[in-house]
Amino acid sequence: MFVMLLRMKTIIRFFFILFCVSISGPTARAVVPPPDGGYPNFTTAEGTNALFNLTTGSANTGLGWYSLFSNSIGSFNTGVGGGALALNNADSNTAVGAAALLLNTDGTNNTAVGTSALVNNGTGDSNTAHGSFALSSNVQGNRNTAIGFRALETNTGSSNIALGADALRSNTTGINNTAVGNTYLQAMRAMAIQLSDLLRSLPRARATTTRPLGISPSLSARKAASIPRSEVVRWSTRRVPVTRRSDIQLAPI
Repeated sequence: MFVMLLRMKTIIRFFFILFCVSISGPTARAVVPPPDGGYPNFTTAEGTNALFNLTTGSANTGLGWYSLFSNSIGSFNTGVGGGALALNNADSNTAVGAAALLLNTDGTNNTAVGTSALVNNGTGDSNTAHGSFALSSNVQGNRNTAIGFRALETNTGSSNIALGADALRSNTTGINNTAVGNTYLQAMRAMAIQLSDLLRSLPRARATTTRPLGISPSLSARKAASIPRSEVVRWSTRRVPVTRRSDIQLAPI
């Protein structure tokens, strides 16, 4: 909160100095014709009902049909495009594009560039969306970055990074994901399905064990136990399928 107040004071001081310089210069020359849309508190509004409900908010710029329409106390917002930030009443949001951040109400420090970028964002903070429909389903997710057409389109989670058209498009509630490349998540899912099909197609391994060569099937376990210890038994092993314990028998060579 202290940092935000400090930033606000700094920005207001900058605009105040700029205003003083503009009116103090004896050789200053006005633009002819003078620009319209300038209002108190460093406010610029141009377009049907742009910044229509503004009261105490300052340093806002609304350009376009109903841009920043509901904003009354929010400050440092920029909405360019029809319906950009139409329901916003928070601070430090930037929306460029038709319906960008259209439904944002209390989210702060969001940047949306592109048609319907972050269109459903309501209370999410610190999100960046560059590209049409990027992060368009995000409502409460925070600290997401989506660059590319429909990147993170269905996302509602937080702290995700997607670079590329359709990157992480199908991510919903996942968090802390990073994807670089077009259709990244779709490609990963396709690979996972192919790998799963391959594993299912492989034959199942048979159980094997080790037994010595020269086994006599007719030699009983009791006879094998009676072999003198002094007799040299040569052991040679190989892996063979085993189905019964009785298959494993010993025989002297």
